[in-house]
Amino acid sequence: MATFYGPWVATDDFRAVLDVSVSNTSATQCTVSVTLKVQSIFGVVNTTGHASATVNGSTYSTDGFGWSTNQTKTVLTHSWTVARGSSAKSIKVSGRVWATGVSAYATGSTASGSVTIPSIDYDTPNAPSGCSASRTSDTQAKVAWTNGGTSTTRPRSSTKVERQTDGGSWVQVASVGASVKSYTDNGISANHRYRYRVRAYGSGGYSGYATSGYIYTTPAAPKSVGVAVATGTTCTVDVDGSNAPYATEWEVQSQLNGGEWQAVGTYTTFPQTVDLGGGTVAVRARAKRGSLASAWKASATITTICPPLAPTVALEPSGVVPTFAEVTVSWVPSHPDGSAQTQAQVEYAVGTGSPTTVDVGGPATSYELPDAALSGPATISVRVRTHGADEDWGAWSEPVTLNVAEPPLVAITSPATDSATVTDLPLVVAWVADDQTGVASQELALLDADGVTLHTARLDGSARSYTLDASTYLLANLSEYTLRLTVTGGSTLQTTAERDFATEWTPPAEPVVAHEVGEEDLSVELTVSAGEGSDGVPPTVSLTVQRVNADGSTWTVGDALAGGETVIDRLPPLNEVTDYVVTAHSEAGATSETRVSVAVLSTGWAYNFGVDASRCVLLSDDQKWSASPRRSYELYDFADGGENGGLPVAYEAEVLSCSGSQSFSLLDEPDKARELWEIARGMSVVGWVRSPFGTRQRAAIEIDLSGDLTPGLVSVSVSTTEVAFEEARVG
Repeated sequence: MATFYGPWVATDDFRAVLDVSVSNTSATQCTVSVTLKVQSIFGVVNTTGHASATVNGSTYSTDGFGWSTNQTKTVLTHSWTVARGSSAKSIKVSGRVWATGVSAYATGSTASGSVTIPSIDYDTPNAPSGCSASRTSDTQAKVAWTNGGTSTTRPRSSTKVERQTDGGSWVQVASVGASVKSYTDNGISANHRYRYRVRAYGSGGYSGYATSGYIYTTPAAPKSVGVAVATGTTCTVDVDGSNAPYATEWEVQSQLNGGEWQAVGTYTTFPQTVDLGGGTVAVRARAKRGSLASAWKASATITTICPPLAPTVALEPSGVVPTFAEVTVSWVPSHPDGSAQTQAQVEYAVGTGSPTTVDVGGPATSYELPDAALSGPATISVRVRTHGADEDWGAWSEPVTLNVAEPPLVAITSPATDSATVTDLPLVVAWVADDQTGVASQELALLDADGVTLHTARLDGSARSYTLDASTYLLANLSEYTLRLTVTGGSTLQTTAERDFATEWTPPAEPVVAHEVGEEDLSVELTVSAGEGSDGVPPTVSLTVQRVNADGSTWTVGDALAGGETVIDRLPPLNEVTDYVVTAHSEAGATSETRVSVAVLSTGWAYNFGVDASRCVLLSDDQKWSASPRRSYELYDFADGGENGGLPVAYEAEVLSCSGSQSFSLLDEPDKARELWEIARGMSVVGWVRSPFGTRQRAAIEIDLSGDLTPGLVSVSVSTTEVAFEEARVG
């Protein structure tokens, strides 16, 4: 209760007296009650008295009363509800008493002061719930929770996050906002166990905790890994994982003789006894908890002693060998314990006979089978075993086998002897061949004096002769040859027989040839006849005409010609000397030749059209020409700053294209202009182009004709694009 007094009116007539009390109505509100009194010496006996009270700006009034002398009279009582705040606050209170009947009393007396409104009665915040933690990595964890509800009396201003490491003290690691529901902790590390708890903080203090389960980070690699020989190849493996208290198991692998690491097992206790094999051995282990695995920790290497494994065995030669061949057995020891071979045993069996065992001392790894084992057709089976540092022999290898067989018997009977002279054609080559397993295949080869193969014939097993004539291979006169016959038996063994021979026969008379160059089409016409022979010279039965090209190849202009026949070469090169070879053939296949050289001269260009190139147009006046050979390529830009300096690099292809153009002026040559017109309109655009420089092209040809007011003058433009070249054939 607080009492406030106003000043005396008219020195001592009356004054206001204000009693104020504050009481808590609820956690968030207070009731302010006032009692306003008038204390008088001189009274106001009529009803002109007034009173008003104001609390925190809110006013309550009353009037129509009076008071007597020497009296303390209550003139107003009232209560106000005032909200409590987050902290205590001071509010103003006042009470005024006045009267209107006397002018001196109009102002009246006011009692005023201040009273304190206490702060809200806060409760602790609601605690969070559902706290969980998860490992993101060995340096980061995620904490999440659900916030509790809030109210005026249970406000939440923040959430405190605490962490416990390895069961130790709780340490606050973060304070986050009131609405935050998760936190990322970047302060963890490997080989630990963590859990988290959270609590809310507000004006009422701290809430209770919500606590997560445990999370684990990757365990540490074992402190040490040891391996020791127990007996033979059995070893004791020991792993000290005391530095990884949260590991639940340890994975163990082994390495034998420097090979790949192999799984041994996963264990929860040590030592463990395992068979690791013979040789140089090491083990390694790593700690695991669920999917988390530490780095590997390896032991030092040790050596175990064990019997050898079966060696790898080979025979040289292998497969099928002839009788009394030299056959070597070789092997590669397999000693897992790394020890050297001290001795070996080779066991071989011929056919169904009893096996023979041979001791091979020391480190030797080969043995030659004796002649007696290869003296006749049979199957030989061989196996090997080795001995090392262990007291026991190693395992026998798997048997390897080879077959011994007689090679085929072969002899060439025609020509009958080496260095025989063949004086007539055709040559019939004959031979005998036999094999116990049957003749599977045969190959007859003809070689020249330098050993170059000229002709090959692959024959079935029944063939015993082969004819060399014009349909197979035509032998040359006065030449030396070798026949090589290779016979393959059913056993796959082969025998080769050879026969050297020479040729010397009387050829037909040399043919006679007459030639003429066509002025209108720049062709070469050749007329051939058989030569006149003396007694004993075989007659000519046919003639062949061939052109010899600049690159040495030949083109057959005419074949199987009778005496007196004429053939035409439509496409001889211009302004070059060209050789033609005329060959006379006897009935037996003997030949003789006549060679003639022809030069077709021209100052202009020849364009041939038609399937047989028989239509020719010659152009020479006022000529101009160009040619553009191009080889295709791919261009690449390399910005590498390397050996190419980042410059473009071109990679050429194998395709060469060539285009060209020629132009001419025809004056008073209407027939030639008309012929060009017809060709341009009606014939194929593909023809042959012969230049005055000796070149020849198969080309797509485009012809353009034009003229002006000059009488009889026609301009001709020819464009050519080279296509695949093919000789014209005479129809």
